[in-house]
Amino acid sequence: VAADHAITVMTSRKIGTAAPRGRPMRSNHPDDRGGTRTIRTEDPTRLPPLRYAIPQGVYDPVEQGEQMSTVNLTEETFEPTIQGDGIVLVDFWAAWCGPCRRFGPVFEAASEAHPGATFATVDTEAEQGIAGAYGITSIPTLMVFRDGILLYAEAGALPAPALEDLLGQAEALDMEEVRRTIEARQREDA
Repeated sequence: VAADHAITVMTSRKIGTAAPRGRPMRSNHPDDRGGTRTIRTEDPTRLPPLRYAIPQGVYDPVEQGEQMSTVNLTEETFEPTIQGDGIVLVDFWAAWCGPCRRFGPVFEAASEAHPGATFATVDTEAEQGIAGAYGITSIPTLMVFRDGILLYAEAGALPAPALEDLLGQAEALDMEEVRRTIEARQREDA
């Protein structure tokens, strides 16, 4: 019998994008207050398998005077970036978000270790249109795309081993099989 482990991810309070610019909506619902969320897994360094789903951060390296190996996305650059070939990781964040700032160095280190992948950030305060279009309700949120297909979307700051595992899973996927699965689901839904 395999041991049962848990990976704890940090989450901040949920935000909404319908509030006036610069003033995120806040909720008093217990699930929206932030804190930590636990993902159960047999191996503490591996996340559960990727799933194909749509709906769901980073300290500011520029503010820290550091060289960036990530790309800052805007409404003009978001779609062309995620539709490109290869693996694209998008970190949705805000400067006021503590877990986002703690996840930043992890995300930056992974970007330096994986130069073949595109690492991008979206400041949810400056790019509220993107956050709203992609249903970002909690930050940090990480999305992983490969060849224009969304593979992963979850809120919470991942530890470095879990981010490495996620990248490994994205690299190992048979994208032809993923496309066949998506097409089959679309035919079923039609």
